[in-house]
Amino acid sequence: MQTIYDGMWRSFVSAMEEGNYVLDPWLSKLEEDDRRGITALAYLAPHSSSLTRNIGEFLRCVRELEPSQYYHPVSELHITLLSIISCVSGFRLDDIDSQAYIDIFLDVVKQHQQPIEIEFSGITASPSCLLIQGFTQGEGLDQLRQTLRERYQSSGLRSSIDSRYKIATAHSSCVRFCQPLKNPLALLSLCKKWRTTYFGSMKLNEIELVFNNWYQNLSITQVLAKQSIDKQIY
Repeated sequence: MQTIYDGMWRSFVSAMEEGNYVLDPWLSKLEEDDRRGITALAYLAPHSSSLTRNIGEFLRCVRELEPSQYYHPVSELHITLLSIISCVSGFRLDDIDSQAYIDIFLDVVKQHQQPIEIEFSGITASPSCLLIQGFTQGEGLDQLRQTLRERYQSSGLRSSIDSRYKIATAHSSCVRFCQPLKNPLALLSLCKKWRTTYFGSMKLNEIELVFNNWYQNLSITQVLAKQSIDKQIY
C-alpha cells in the first residue's frame, strides 16, 4: 500500500509545485449530479471517535489555508470495500434487482471469519484531493474484498467491479479541490507536516451496502443492508 500512496504523493507534489492541480467540476453543481452506484463500505465514525477527531483537526488546519475547498464531513468519512456498480449518470435502483445484491452481500459478510483492523497513519494526495492513508493489519480486508468480487462477478448481475482500477488500499478521501487554490505551496508545506502523522486505528465490525452518489453524501445515500462481522473474532 505504501508504494501506491508514495506514487500519489509524488503526483501531488508535482501538481502543487507546477500549479497543474485538478478541480472537480461537479462540486459547484451538486444538485445536477445524477451519478449513482452501488458500494460496499464502512464509515469511520462509528468505529473510532478518537480517529475521526484527529482527522478533524487535520481538516481544520487545511481549512484555515483553503476555506473554499470541499471538505467531507467527519460523519461521511469512509473506506470503500468494493465499488460494485461505479457511479454513472442516470443509474437508478429500479434498474436492478436490489435484493439479489443484498443477498450476496449478507451471505459473504456473515461467513467472513477474519478480523479486519486498519491503522490510519499519514496523509497522501493526488492532484485533485487529499486522503488519509489506511493500512490493513493482516489479510482480512483483502479476503473479504476478493470473496465479494468473485461472488458478484460470477452471479450474472450487472457490475463494473475493477473497471476503473482494482482497489487495493484502505484510504479515506477527506478534501477535494473545487476552487482555485489560494496558495498551493503553503498547502504542500502543511501536508508535509502531516505526512507521517498517526491518526488512530479501528477494528471493522459493521459493513454497509449502499446506493450512493459519487461523494457518498449521507443526504443522498440509501442503505440497502448492514451486516456486522462477528465481534467474537476480535
